[in-house]
Amino acid sequence: MQNRPFGVALISIIVAIEAIFQILAALAMFGLSTAGFFTTTYTGASAVIMAIGIIALVVGIIELVVAAGMWSMESWTWVLAVIISWIDVVFDIVGAFVNSQSFAATLVSIIVPVIVLIYFYQPGVRKAFGR
Repeated sequence: MQNRPFGVALISIIVAIEAIFQILAALAMFGLSTAGFFTTTYTGASAVIMAIGIIALVVGIIELVVAAGMWSMESWTWVLAVIISWIDVVFDIVGAFVNSQSFAATLVSIIVPVIVLIYFYQPGVRKAFGR
């Protein structure tokens, strides 16, 4: 087993915790959508909530896999973490321009993926992942 840099260990723990919350949120959405199916005034919103729950569950599972890969220093994890972080940065910037979130919210939400990108592009971290 290769030496795991402290930052990678910290990021993998944070990603695992976030994944657990993502999965819990997905389960809550499933509960909400199921309750909506049994109401007398069904509007179709339950199907939308169910679809969002499914997406949230898939994202949570992917995050758990990435966290485990980071923890065990799998080389594919570096690529996946960088791709996900870049996608997150792009979505945050686009969100700021289409007024789906405020500038302050964009600034706060963009900090973590930028830190991850800066850290993962460090030569020592790249070398630890075999890059």
